Amino acid sequence: MLASEDVELLPGEVLFARLPANGVQGGRAFGGRLHVTSRRLVFVPVSASQARGGSRSEIPLGEVPAVDVAPRGLGVSDASMRRRLRVTTRSGDVRYFVVWRPRKAAALIERARSGTLPS
Repeated sequence: MLASEDVELLPGEVLFARLPANGVQGGRAFGGRLHVTSRRLVFVPVSASQARGGSRSEIPLGEVPAVDVAPRGLGVSDASMRRRLRVTTRSGDVRYFVVWRPRKAAALIERARSGTLPS
């Protein structure tokens, strides 16, 4: 059985990183982990965040044309007072994640998207 923070990998998929992260959902930040794989980004909230309404989400890397660092904002509940990892999808949706060293996380995801990370 998988722990609540684990992600079951798809056939041929490789896990590159599991980053402690706060995922912003519905204007609120929920604690959890952001898994970077060779095929997708998977956010899994910790059980306390799930109890408060946080939910698991997946973004296929093929649907991510851009990833960068968002500028600081003024919001407290959405964690915008910190620099956040910003993931934009082809549909125009934007997802934010508070991670340690967001520039480094963005570079890691860019390398995963381009297939330049070792398997």
